[in-house]
Amino acid sequence: MAMTADARTRQDDLAAEKRREKVPGSPAALAASVNLARPFPEAAAKVLTLTSGQDFDVKAIVAVLESDVALSTRVLRLVNSTSFGLRVKCATVKHAVTLLGSEGVRHAAIAGSVLKVFPGNGLKIWRDLHNHAMLVGGLCRHLAHQWDIPQDEMFTAAFLHDIGKWTFLERDPEYATILQEADNRPDGTLEAERARYGFDHADLAGHLLSVWGIPAPLPEVVGLHHDPTKAYAGDPLVARRVALIRMADQLAHSLTTGKEPDFETIAKSEPFTYLGLSAESIDDRFGALALLFRDGHGDDDEEPKPKFRGRARALGTDSGASAAEVSRSFAKGAGAPWLLAGAGVAGSLLAHEMRVGQSLVPLAVGVTASLAVLLSKRLSG
Repeated sequence: MAMTADARTRQDDLAAEKRREKVPGSPAALAASVNLARPFPEAAAKVLTLTSGQDFDVKAIVAVLESDVALSTRVLRLVNSTSFGLRVKCATVKHAVTLLGSEGVRHAAIAGSVLKVFPGNGLKIWRDLHNHAMLVGGLCRHLAHQWDIPQDEMFTAAFLHDIGKWTFLERDPEYATILQEADNRPDGTLEAERARYGFDHADLAGHLLSVWGIPAPLPEVVGLHHDPTKAYAGDPLVARRVALIRMADQLAHSLTTGKEPDFETIAKSEPFTYLGLSAESIDDRFGALALLFRDGHGDDDEEPKPKFRGRARALGTDSGASAAEVSRSFAKGAGAPWLLAGAGVAGSLLAHEMRVGQSLVPLAVGVTASLAVLLSKRLSG
């Protein structure tokens, strides 16, 4: 029998009421609810305290991290990713703490803690969210120095920028539909989030980081990454970080989908204009990223994406040139930082604890060769 309009309304009201129980009607309320259910790990909070002053007590920090096996494991996996920039692998927590220093340990503990709080359930949708965080974080870390931003801090802010999405997905399984319909577009979920919950994932993330006691400027930067008008009108230190996340988010979308951007168009968008990047400067650098990611970032294709094929040919890959050989043409000038960025992001994805496709294995070889050639050229020149 067909359901009457009144019955449908009552059913919709009940569904909305159940959703409100899981997702309260304000970002502050939901952040408080998450904090009650999944507080910031105690060990990580102690690390923040130990690294907030002038003293750097390696022994004390190591003891705290090793007291939480899950956290220390995630921190080690994170810092061993190429995006963290260490020249050697860390086999122990003590080794990692010594090499990273106070600020590096601080930010590694924050990022590792979020992975502990939101480990996902092994489904592709969670792997995609985690890998996107690593991708944007790696891009931001290796571009941060161009705008005088601390690399560890920039990686962490970018890595955390979408934790509001992680919270929505954990609390409301139907949020998966919103993610799927967004199709990786940086702003693709905002309208649906605001209609469904009354606020978006950036608002939520900023409140959650504040409740967890994450130090400034991270909560403000993450909270404003979908409100550039407000961000650019405020503190320039915050504005630059927001612009860099927004820029990396757009580039990550192109790398993930295989769609080469319209450089003239994106150069006119606010993050690129705010950071002073022209279409030509973006175009000059994108070829290196297209090459480094042509063999896999979750895809099974062995050939370059259709729109990237011309790039690969121009760079010599259709004639059998290796990634290392091609990297030599980018070792000088503006392309070099972007080779580092691509290598860092690829390493991040490979090192991440979530399972990734075997198609990334060929990429690891190419990236390692590219990075080795680039570093040797830098050191010799």
